[in-house]
Amino acid sequence: MSKTDLVNPDVAAGNPGDNGRAASRRRGLTVLAIIVVAGVIAWSFYGS
Repeated sequence: MSKTDLVNPDVAAGNPGDNGRAASRRRGLTVLAIIVVAGVIAWSFYGS
């Protein structure tokens, strides 16, 4: 998955006009993934 996919999953999926439930679920998963990655990075800094 590229950075563009993470930044804008709707455009990456080829449906930038879709703001339905599927789009908001993808957006939620994207936000969750960013939080997890940030948590892992923070843990690697403070945990070592």
